[in-house]
Amino acid sequence: MWYEPILAYALEAIVTLVIALIALAVAYGTRYINKLSERLQEQSNNELVEHSIARLERLVVVAVTAAEQRVASDLRQAVKDGKVDRDELLAVAESVKEEVLLKLSDETLKVLEETFGDVIGLIEDYIEATVHELKK
Repeated sequence: MWYEPILAYALEAIVTLVIALIALAVAYGTRYINKLSERLQEQSNNELVEHSIARLERLVVVAVTAAEQRVASDLRQAVKDGKVDRDELLAVAESVKEEVLLKLSDETLKVLEETFGDVIGLIEDYIEATVHELKK
């Protein structure tokens, strides 16, 4: 019949349109999966940073408490009385810092460095804060 070529063209156009819609759906689906993957990676990184900070805090508290029990309180009193130079008290803080650095894994150090930059300064700040909390 006279309309058969028209039907063939219409069918071809519909098939092309359906293929284009499928391609568009695949593209949007891929974009959605990529965005979801990025969010999951960011969440994983945030959890890793939080875990690293918590590990650092625990190590500092344990190391400072142990140093306080061993020598720091006696040294602090001796410094107040003028019997000992303040440098000995600072040496205790330095040994606590070294102890914490030795106990942190390379991965934790890397995460902390990527997040905060100066890990040594961060550890020193945590030590000072912990000493302050213990004095209360």
